[in-house]
Amino acid sequence: MTLTLRTALGTLIGTALLILPATSASAEPADLIDADPVAVTVQAPAPGETQSFDLAVTSVTDTTVPLVLTVVGSSGGLLSGPTPVEITLTDDDGTRVLEPTRADELLGATLDVPDLAAGAGYHLTGSVTLPSAAGNEYQGADGRVVFRFQVETDSPITSTVDPSPAPGASAPSGLATTGATVAAAVTAVAVLVMTGTWLLAARRRRNSDA
Repeated sequence: MTLTLRTALGTLIGTALLILPATSASAEPADLIDADPVAVTVQAPAPGETQSFDLAVTSVTDTTVPLVLTVVGSSGGLLSGPTPVEITLTDDDGTRVLEPTRADELLGATLDVPDLAAGAGYHLTGSVTLPSAAGNEYQGADGRVVFRFQVETDSPITSTVDPSPAPGASAPSGLATTGATVAAAVTAVAVLVMTGTWLLAARRRRNSDA
């Protein structure tokens, strides 16, 4: 009887412990979207000339993803000096996400873009223009700007299948939900250990009294 009780207790505790890594794991932000960094290279434009490029991202999850676009790198003579190239970004509806902006002001910038719906895609058309007033110092120069779509990690990621909260109630964040689940699992393990210990002790007392 003691061996059977110990075996059952061990099985229950092992099952409860398996819950912990499963409930604490969450999707990394990089796993929620399909978008590689895009390096835009501009080579020797004439003053007033505009060159175009495209940026795209696709959701690979069943949740709505808060999205931002960041400028993670830049280099080249066209991005500095008195009249560097200017960059503009426009979505497919014709709305400008970025008004014409000097490239030397964009490094490290984070641009707000609409949240990405589950399974949806988002596309931007970009343009790079060397101002007409550019001087001879830009002749033969080039430039490179790197854009990257990222999940805004300090915003809640909402599921499209969860019911909406009641009026006046706030939706719990994924972190709060995960924390509560883990706490419940830990409590269950503790209860099982205490119960098993008490049963084993009671069994030993009965055997000693027999």
